[in-house]
Amino acid sequence: MRGSQPIVVGVDATRECDAALRWAVNEAALRNRPLQVVASSAPAGRPRLVRAPAVSDQSPDADEALELSGQYAAARLTSARVTTEISTDPPVRALARAAGAAELVVVSAHQHHNGHSVAHAVASHVACPVIVVRPPEAPVRQRVVVGLDGSVESDYALAFAFDEASRREASVEAVHSWRPMGSEASYRRWIARTEQTFQQQLRDSVAPYRTKYPNVPVVERVLQGGPADQLAERSARADLVVVGSRGYGRVIGRLLGSVSQDLLDRAQCPVAVLKNAW
Repeated sequence: MRGSQPIVVGVDATRECDAALRWAVNEAALRNRPLQVVASSAPAGRPRLVRAPAVSDQSPDADEALELSGQYAAARLTSARVTTEISTDPPVRALARAAGAAELVVVSAHQHHNGHSVAHAVASHVACPVIVVRPPEAPVRQRVVVGLDGSVESDYALAFAFDEASRREASVEAVHSWRPMGSEASYRRWIARTEQTFQQQLRDSVAPYRTKYPNVPVVERVLQGGPADQLAERSARADLVVVGSRGYGRVIGRLLGSVSQDLLDRAQCPVAVLKNAW
């Protein structure tokens, strides 16, 4: 059991972190976990817009932004379940340290430090699940999309997707995408056989979770095309897309695979990145 491991959320003094804060508060409530709000006071290498998250239109510094975020969270979770931390370390280092004891980390897709994406760096380097939230927030769709490729990491993603869907009373759409080598007549039988093989593999992967989560509706799709393209398209009709951190490609992006890296920039809903069992 994970006990009282917190949900960790990174905030800064920009309005874009509002959505990440709200997602983290909701996640803490769904999981009955404490919430740890982390801000960094480390100076950035270039000026940034400074605005208060979720509460007012003032222009606070990091301390004030953290205080306002903590007040917002405490009003919804009770103050006993919320802790705040301001770190002199850069945001990635501060969140990586907090992630060591966390159930999962939530961060805004728009948070940057010295011109670099905090979300990409955190998703690459921390061991626990990372949820990257991109505003503006869309209506609730009650659907969790998960990308599968047969890897161990994609099985971790599948387990997370079913658990998250169960908590949110949502359905799961399990997607495997692939690119046929050609469309000529000589390839058609091979394409049909290969697609049948992928469909059976997908059914086999999902079967244990159908049993474990009998109340979660699930649909399995084997699709032709690029995985990032298919998942990004489906993100417009989902509450969350879940992927393994290095599924579908282990060269591009070094620690963060090409599909997960692409989705963090293109998805129209939050993205959960998994690299380990959780």
